Amino acid sequence: MSGILGCFSTKIGMNQFERALQTMAHRGPEGCGVEVLPQVPFGKTVFIGHRRFAIVASSDAAHQPMRVDNWIITYDGEILNYKELRQGLEAKGFSFFSDSDTEVVLKSFIAYGPECMRAFRGMWAFAIWDESAKQLFLARDRFGIKPLFYFSNGEDFAFSSEIKALLLLDFVPKAPAIDGIKSFLLWGPPEYKSDTMFSGIKKLMPSHYLLFELESDGSLSDIKITKYYSIRDKIQPKNTGITFPEAVEQYRHHHRKAVEYNLVTDVPMGCALSGGLDSSSNVAVLKSLLEERSATNMREKLVTFSAVYLNQPDRSCDESVFINRLSNYLGVTNKQVEPTSDCYIANVEKFLWHQEEPTGGASVFAGWCVAECISRNGICVCLDGQGADEYLGGYHSFIGAFLVQNSFLFWKNWPFLFAGNNSLSLKKAIMYYSSHSFSKISKRRFFRELTEQFGLNSSVLEERLFFTEYKRVDDAIFDCLSTGLPTLLKFGERNHMAHSVESRPPFLDHKLVEFCLSLPTDYILRKGWTKYLARKAFESSLPREIVWRKDKMGFPAPEKAWVLEKNRFFEEVVRKSKIVKEINSKKVNWDSFSFNTRIKLFEIATWEKVFGL
Repeated sequence: MSGILGCFSTKIGMNQFERALQTMAHRGPEGCGVEVLPQVPFGKTVFIGHRRFAIVASSDAAHQPMRVDNWIITYDGEILNYKELRQGLEAKGFSFFSDSDTEVVLKSFIAYGPECMRAFRGMWAFAIWDESAKQLFLARDRFGIKPLFYFSNGEDFAFSSEIKALLLLDFVPKAPAIDGIKSFLLWGPPEYKSDTMFSGIKKLMPSHYLLFELESDGSLSDIKITKYYSIRDKIQPKNTGITFPEAVEQYRHHHRKAVEYNLVTDVPMGCALSGGLDSSSNVAVLKSLLEERSATNMREKLVTFSAVYLNQPDRSCDESVFINRLSNYLGVTNKQVEPTSDCYIANVEKFLWHQEEPTGGASVFAGWCVAECISRNGICVCLDGQGADEYLGGYHSFIGAFLVQNSFLFWKNWPFLFAGNNSLSLKKAIMYYSSHSFSKISKRRFFRELTEQFGLNSSVLEERLFFTEYKRVDDAIFDCLSTGLPTLLKFGERNHMAHSVESRPPFLDHKLVEFCLSLPTDYILRKGWTKYLARKAFESSLPREIVWRKDKMGFPAPEKAWVLEKNRFFEEVVRKSKIVKEINSKKVNWDSFSFNTRIKLFEIATWEKVFGL
């Protein structure tokens, strides 16, 4: 867990660089390090900085930036299999002066170049400066768990874990990207592309590395960005030779191994618990692994952390029944926090300063409250359930895509879509079933049943049916992993880092992901059930009412209730915003906006104030 920063410029001095690095003190509260290299062409100074919070290997030997001969690294992340990688490097003749994964990353790069990342298991964002070749290498992990931003104007270059550090460098402009803000209002945060909501500042995308050199005249060479890992390549072909019982057993093995790898830490660990299948699975496996260890290695009873909504008018988002059921079933301690609209208003400026861009949803702030609770209880590392929905078919659109892909199974599966299900069956999933799979007679029958049984507007349904997002389950999986997941990871990483907590998602162990992607689709989705494989894998380890839930909530918050409670306050803040005035040129009436749009506009206006835009 760290913050990294670097720049190449004639315009920056040590004081300014250190101030920029200090903005990320929350990412590394134990201290900082700076390497200054003035011996580069035409007066350019190279600054490489690091904020440190040692989760593994806390000795001074692991201090960063770390130098080995002509190479210097600044690194944020955890390579969970670093001990295995170290053994391989030692067999090649490398020696080590620390017990850190940082040194393993650097020497792996020296040995193998960018190919080294193929063997990494975990999360990372790092920069390596080759002093002899005057070459910079930046890289980010496969799924985008760790952030990495950069700015270049052709003469100056800077990179950082966070945007706010870049904004303190003189050559980096501080201006909103209006097109990005408009896109945010329509589609949500722009994590699916390299642009940010700050003009000129870009993110290095997941599964990519960046390379450039300083030319002999001091100018920057063309920046080369390369994709080193493709999730689409892992989706096909399917392993049709594995039986379903074998797949269930192997899934259990891969998930357990992923959780076990994430136990690599020298600090107290906890686990997030939403009451859903994924977080409950993590808790069950983590508790089992801890019990297998000797009592001397178990610092205390496993503690889990949850957001609940017990004392609010809208309790439809409350999952405390499932949280309490799981906690009692496994005998784990559960700490609960209740986010409120008052808490949101009191913390929104600090919240957005850490998120750095508007988030567009109350549920993100709920995650902030949970992270604060984790930190308050002395936990430095926390497992979460991010990632499983994206490749185990956990979203409503997956059922629709499955029916489109297998349209001949639609009426056969119709009864199962109703079973024990008051939200997924028709209101959500079937809206994704393509009109192209219907005859005119079938479509009329379909609309009639939807409108009569659920009171849904037929014109809205028809629009969704004609513009179906996915025609194949694999397309839905790829889209969720490459566009939706990075957004959720960003929210979670920022919330936890703000409170000096490292969040680890075992479900994004790439071996586990690749195994699940190799399976036949009907192992994942069966008889109207999403995540069928995972449900079968844990049906003997968890309460039935958790394993076989169909009322998927995700990580909800009572957004509508909050907007109604604070509606006029939100409106007053938004009315003062220059950015909102620019994008709302038609002067649409405030109360005509949806509840979610009102929160988005409020966060845009607050973000504008926080960053002085």
